Amino acid sequence: MPYNYLDYKTFKSTVIDDKENVWIVAYMDPVCGGCKKLSEVYQTLNKKPNLSGRKIKFGYVDVSEAANNMILTSYCGTTKVQYTPTIMIYGKDKANPVEYNGDYTEPNIL
Repeated sequence: MPYNYLDYKTFKSTVIDDKENVWIVAYMDPVCGGCKKLSEVYQTLNKKPNLSGRKIKFGYVDVSEAANNMILTSYCGTTKVQYTPTIMIYGKDKANPVEYNGDYTEPNIL
């Protein structure tokens, strides 16, 4: 997946400490069929430099990597990632991301 891969070493400095951008983070498992489809959508979305006048960046976390469990327990606020794919929006309040509950197509994510 050629967009911003986030892991337990980079998540805080890349997403949480970023005060200028909104981060839309997908929690994915490489064997998940829905995750593979979302990956294709993310490749398109990641090329858009500015959406609706705001700086928005896209990234993903591979939940199959045990080390990334720290992200799930420390940086998802009160929301628990229970299935893949799950998309979380890290806006102004990075400590309390919002789960995206819409359709995983490009027009709906935009």
